[in-house]
Amino acid sequence: MPLELINGLPPRVAEFVGGLEKNTRSNRFHERAERFADFANRNYEQQQKLIKAWSAIASNAAPALAPETAEVKVFILLPDSAEYNPHNLVFGGRPLDASIVEIERRRYKGYLEHVHALKSIFRRPSYAELLQDAQPSSESQNAMVEFRRLEEVFFKGLDLLEQALASIDPALKVPTKHFNSPDASKKNFALLIAGLNRSLKRPQHAALACLAGVNCPEVNITPEAIRKAWKSITDKPA
Repeated sequence: MPLELINGLPPRVAEFVGGLEKNTRSNRFHERAERFADFANRNYEQQQKLIKAWSAIASNAAPALAPETAEVKVFILLPDSAEYNPHNLVFGGRPLDASIVEIERRRYKGYLEHVHALKSIFRRPSYAELLQDAQPSSESQNAMVEFRRLEEVFFKGLDLLEQALASIDPALKVPTKHFNSPDASKKNFALLIAGLNRSLKRPQHAALACLAGVNCPEVNITPEAIRKAWKSITDKPA
């Protein structure tokens, strides 16, 4: 039986959107639904494109998902725009671009150098001399006695901080590895769309390109761009 759409959406997706109260958290879903309705209601040909795309999603739902669940999941995860840092709410919401990535990299490198300098205090003979020189002052001596009681935890924490600072890379907040590319935002968009294939048993690049184009026509994403993005995702080592 051919899939019947309600204002450009499968029935289960339309039901999902209809059950959401309109507020700042759900507005994006209502606005997304309106874009699909506008597209579907233009003419018969547009509606057929959407039927074909949504049918491909439903018929290729991953074994663990019902067709309706796959449709809703794809709808929920569709990006509404091409962003340099599409996960900004997850990673703190700070503005991010290529220049800020470089600034943050230099900052963490500086922090790491501070940790190295701090650790140098505890090398011999520096640490032994520190303990000796703390003795004449009761205040410094008491502080060092208390510090030595905690030094095992402190040293472990310092080692972990060094490890974290050495491995931090702000560029990892940007999905594309080409974080300084002038079209990084579009590459990120393609990666997010391609990632929706995880909900499917077989990749559906053309269907996803259609849905992405309806939701965000200004990006003009192609099935080939999604295919390449999906290849870059699946080629990554586990």
